[in-house]
Amino acid sequence: MELLGRLFRRRKLSALQWLRQGQKALDQGYQELANRAQGNVALQEGEENLPTGDAAPNMAARDFFKNALEVDPSDPVAWSYLGLSQWLLGQRRRALVSFGKALELEPNFASVWFYQGLTQASLRNHREAIRCFQRALELDPANIDAWISQGQSLTEVKDQEGAVACFRRALELDPADDVARLSLL
Repeated sequence: MELLGRLFRRRKLSALQWLRQGQKALDQGYQELANRAQGNVALQEGEENLPTGDAAPNMAARDFFKNALEVDPSDPVAWSYLGLSQWLLGQRRRALVSFGKALELEPNFASVWFYQGLTQASLRNHREAIRCFQRALELDPANIDAWISQGQSLTEVKDQEGAVACFRRALELDPADDVARLSLL
């Protein structure tokens, strides 16, 4: 789950801080701001549940993100987190829908392009996965995981030359990366 921490960084306030901000906004008559704060509480609580491999917390996280989207359906981060929680629960096709919605709202969200690619690869749609990884790398060329994943999908479509180039690029970025090194063997 180290990858999760690298890919999704946005909300710095705790759920309690968001609750306080929401109450303050409500007290001052700013209903829309109060609603956004409520959505951020749900996001924060969902984030706290995501980093485990256990299904129950991931189901709770998924439910928190759904609640956040009820408050603000135009939040690409909430859609991306919903997709990630669905992905972790093995709900790959649902994750594709959620990631797609996040990308409709924020087309330059590199980490979501990366997860869209991982999801496509897990469904054995390697050509589509490659397209997603390429877009992720256009937006974030230092994403070692995207280079490695693109190389793995290129291997699946029998493009060994392209795959080797991806693994070498990952090693240029991090010479100690064991996955890239092993992929070249």
